[in-house]
Amino acid sequence: MSDNLVTFLHATMRRRLNDLSKPHNLPELLRQVRLDNGTPLLPVKAETWRLGAIGGDGGNTIAVAAADNWYTLVKLRYARHAQPPFHAADFSAIPLPEAPLPVLTLPTAELTGLDNVQLGPLENVETLPDGYRVTAPLYFGKHSGLPQTITVDGRYLLQQSVCARAGDEVRPTSFATRMPCVHWPTDQINGTGDFSLTVSGLVLVVTLRIQLVGDGAGRSLALVVEAVQPRGDGTEQPRFTLVEDKLTIDDPTDPGCVKNTALKQVWRQNAVDAFNSESAQAALRQQLQNTLNLDDSLRRIGTTCTEQLAHVLDSALTAVPPGKLPDGGSEGNNPVDQYLFDRLRLAIADEQSALYPPKILQSVTDPRIEPYTLGEVKLGDIDLDGMGKAEDVTFTDVTVVGASNAVVLPEQAALDAGTLRAKVSMSSLMGRPGIPGPPLTLKGTFRFTMDGDPSPLGGLTVAVRSSALVSALSFSGAELGSLSLTVASLTVEFTDQDLELAVDMGQMTSFVNAALRADSVKEDVRTKLNAALAKDLPQIGAGLSDVVRRAVEEQLDRPDGGRAPGSGEARAGASPSAE
Repeated sequence: MSDNLVTFLHATMRRRLNDLSKPHNLPELLRQVRLDNGTPLLPVKAETWRLGAIGGDGGNTIAVAAADNWYTLVKLRYARHAQPPFHAADFSAIPLPEAPLPVLTLPTAELTGLDNVQLGPLENVETLPDGYRVTAPLYFGKHSGLPQTITVDGRYLLQQSVCARAGDEVRPTSFATRMPCVHWPTDQINGTGDFSLTVSGLVLVVTLRIQLVGDGAGRSLALVVEAVQPRGDGTEQPRFTLVEDKLTIDDPTDPGCVKNTALKQVWRQNAVDAFNSESAQAALRQQLQNTLNLDDSLRRIGTTCTEQLAHVLDSALTAVPPGKLPDGGSEGNNPVDQYLFDRLRLAIADEQSALYPPKILQSVTDPRIEPYTLGEVKLGDIDLDGMGKAEDVTFTDVTVVGASNAVVLPEQAALDAGTLRAKVSMSSLMGRPGIPGPPLTLKGTFRFTMDGDPSPLGGLTVAVRSSALVSALSFSGAELGSLSLTVASLTVEFTDQDLELAVDMGQMTSFVNAALRADSVKEDVRTKLNAALAKDLPQIGAGLSDVVRRAVEEQLDRPDGGRAPGSGEARAGASPSAE
């Protein structure tokens, strides 16, 4: 089983998470996530994104253009008001040497479109001492009817420090003067406004740890989101594209100052160049990663996923009464595997579960289990005391009634290297509507030959007061829809005292019944019954597979299965910190 179980569960839930018609669809799940302050996770509202200095040729171009235009404005608008006056031609402007590059900051940023998401296949499964670590990608824009594009909208601040210099100096001039709306000899140009970016080629790779919390009968399963890593959909990195017609430049706020207004068109192009620069692109990717990996976000996503998984298991199997999870009986399994198996054996023992054996066995129609047609059982020769030897003794048209009167207590099941081994108690239920009461009964026709002549056909009744089926089942299939149960072995166990055989053959009845009471005959009946049953194991496995698939799918996909009670609100101890 091991990591195959994890891939099976992932594939089973992935189909449902990616189907908007299913109650467990991923967009709806993410909409349910609430942060610690009660606000929804989506849309993601980021605090200040400091993109930092815009480097490279693009940054230098912005810096020089800003300095040139600043000094042009000084000469045209403000130099005439300087005190003391100065000759503008004696000076020029350069980016401030101590801070020569433009700096881009996003005071607010809101990400929309992350709810149009689909889960991709598992990329890695790592077995841990306490569970598993898995990674899987998230793809966006795949559902019609939801936003097709991821956008980042908000406010920006583009800053450029400049200074006036004398001649060809590379430092601020020491000449001091004052003029309106300008700081001399150093100034900082602040451009603000609204922006909108579209994000293309984005894939988010989620690293998730699957582990247990609690111990013994109080164990529960927890999902811990360890990291969310942005990457490109292919060889290219995700790209943030500025929607230029949504970019605005705020007017100056100081009365009488026209500095920003005069520079507006130049500054707008500077802002465009800043957003499109490789420096900004790299910083945007990093800020996106930082925002998505905030402890609050990861913890709350993990909590919601944990609650949903618990609800899925409760729906597909059965809810666990507090402190009642079976514990022990299997050794050497991964703790997560063991937990899921313990949930399974609890469900099998629960009359309310869809997997309760009487329900499953009565639902199997190919082959029909209740009643079950065993066909023909050959016993060979039997000595009829006082009458000679009955040869080629055969039970024909054997029908078994009561095969669905079967229960498996949790302590009767164990997980052994991926194989479910269980001892099924037969004929232990009494007075249950629709379930044949004890004993387990086999009816059919009894015949043999004696001295070459066929005997008259007689009616046969076999009653087994108490018995058990010792079974071994293995599971295969990529996901629930292709689940296949293989019945590796199925053996009927009963004592000679619990077996009664009786025939009705007219004058020969007493002789035949006396012979059938012999221990050797009963042993032969037990052996031949198991041999006949073994021939049907492939068909029984196929029939069980179909019924179990349908039973679990109906539980998973029922309309009330989509939202866990209290979704978005942490359950005590349900999801530990990723730290």
